[in-house]
Amino acid sequence: MTTSREARSDLSFVIPNSTNQAHQTGTTEQRTDPDSHRNQHSQKCLSQFNFICLATKKNLHGKLVLITGAGGGIGRELAKSFALLGSRLILWDANADANEQSAKECRKIGAEVTTNNIDITDRDAVYCLAAKIQEQLGPLDVLVNNAGLLNNSSLLDTLDHKIEALFDVNTMALFWTTKAFLPSMLEQKSGHLVCMSSVAGIIGAPGLVDYSTSKFAAFGFMEALEHELRLQGHLDIHSLPADYQQLKLLKPEYVARRVVEAVQINQRVLMLPTEIYWAYAAKG
Repeated sequence: MTTSREARSDLSFVIPNSTNQAHQTGTTEQRTDPDSHRNQHSQKCLSQFNFICLATKKNLHGKLVLITGAGGGIGRELAKSFALLGSRLILWDANADANEQSAKECRKIGAEVTTNNIDITDRDAVYCLAAKIQEQLGPLDVLVNNAGLLNNSSLLDTLDHKIEALFDVNTMALFWTTKAFLPSMLEQKSGHLVCMSSVAGIIGAPGLVDYSTSKFAAFGFMEALEHELRLQGHLDIHSLPADYQQLKLLKPEYVARRVVEAVQINQRVLMLPTEIYWAYAAKG
């Protein structure tokens, strides 16, 4: 899946602007002026994000891609974007009807699609289904952890069971899906992990304490896993962070296209819009 020139153990993240949960859609990306003043600290921080303008894109035709939360929004657009590149798709969602609609749209494009109605917080169900998939279809090439929950209420106004449910989806499910599919990626010495994160996972967001904490955990999960894989000598496993709920501020089609492009060039971190890079750098 990767060439020797691309071989490195990158973990990629997609970080969307998030503090306004909006009802807003269709916000376009605003690009930072490349000639604007950048201080030394910002340059150092941003250097880790692997800005690649003319990178050779990987061929994803025939690659096996699994997307969680594929029943709508960003998940559906991600599926369609991979379908346009000829990828074989496995779509997971708790909503069977919505998932089938996504599959229908991808099949119209000509993609080979398998759908599964699954609760990704059920560890045993994830492990069991993952084993069946890999036995029947082979190892994954790309795992996209896209499913996410948002309570959008202050800490004291959020019911305990809703906090637990949010962490089960936004954080714990990352462990179950990754543990289920990463071993086969390591065995075939190639693979790509995508985690939809959020700007709320790098800068704490008031009114989103549980959500923000879960996304800090998701970002930390990917960063720590990257270092672990490098120390173990696994150089062809890549990964990317992004966020399902917060990306509502941008057009789903645009976000999906940018995420798929990031996978193709092994970009470590993708933040949308680009101003988020500066917010992260300024945090120190």
